[in-house]
Amino acid sequence: MSKSINRFYSTLQTDLIHHQLSQRINELEFERHTLKKIQKLANVGVWKLNHLSYDVELSDELIELLALGIKSNTLTWEQFVNLLDPTGSNNMHTILMEQIILAGKKRAFEHCFFKANGQCSYLKYVCETFNNTIGQPHVTVGLIQDITEERHKSLQLQQRSVTDELTGLYNRRKLNESLYELIATPVEFSIILMDMDWFKNINDQYGHLAGDEVLMKTAKTLMQTCKSSDIIGRWGGEEFLIICPKKSLEEASKIAEQIRASVSQMLFTFSSNVTASFGIAEFSESDTVDSLIIRADKGLYEAKHSGRNRVCVHKPF
Repeated sequence: MSKSINRFYSTLQTDLIHHQLSQRINELEFERHTLKKIQKLANVGVWKLNHLSYDVELSDELIELLALGIKSNTLTWEQFVNLLDPTGSNNMHTILMEQIILAGKKRAFEHCFFKANGQCSYLKYVCETFNNTIGQPHVTVGLIQDITEERHKSLQLQQRSVTDELTGLYNRRKLNESLYELIATPVEFSIILMDMDWFKNINDQYGHLAGDEVLMKTAKTLMQTCKSSDIIGRWGGEEFLIICPKKSLEEASKIAEQIRASVSQMLFTFSSNVTASFGIAEFSESDTVDSLIIRADKGLYEAKHSGRNRVCVHKPF
């Protein structure tokens, strides 16, 4: 009788252990499945470096994320670094090994990764090294996230913040920033302040859509006429500003004359010719942004009151 009871309890205990193990295995499988889902949703892959063998274990999601096209999830350290930075241009070995792993630092950094198809993906790395009980590096765990979409959105927002919505040229904010930067450096430059003649009359007679057409076609003409080094923007309303780095007053005058001639030849859906007036000023050592603009504006004022459709230069006293 006692043997039967012992066998019963032994069997019960074994079944209970098996049940607990089975339950734990199911829980681990659920956790593993959940982790894989999270990695996919977050565009994240995981890698782990064993400091004893210097083998790197890659998650399936990381291999898929980077389109590595490899069959094994385990690589040597050199193979791993060469996959991430085949040309060495991003200095990945130094960044990962010296600054993070050996120094024991936790750090995030970004770089551009070219996939096999030539497509550039922007990756964000976050990794940390864990030491053993005697303070030596034991394992380094890293996350790699594809932030290409976020990067593009950020660049688009940045571009919008400095771009005039109607013309696609730089806005006044960007023009001011460029002027302050140039003044801070000992570089010769000149500016061209341009104003569309009789613009209010065009708006009143043909409507605001006609006015928009004038501004957009003028912007296109400026892009086609000016040099690639010139900084072109809409200063406000019907005014445009062209910043000409490393250009003297005479050189800027020639550019303005070319623009004036091109503008007068523009064609529109409404039956009207359009002209523009120009004021030019060259930066001098005593200039501020405001004083430089004021001098260009004085040149523009002179052009307006001398019959319009002309270029006038204002020299400092």
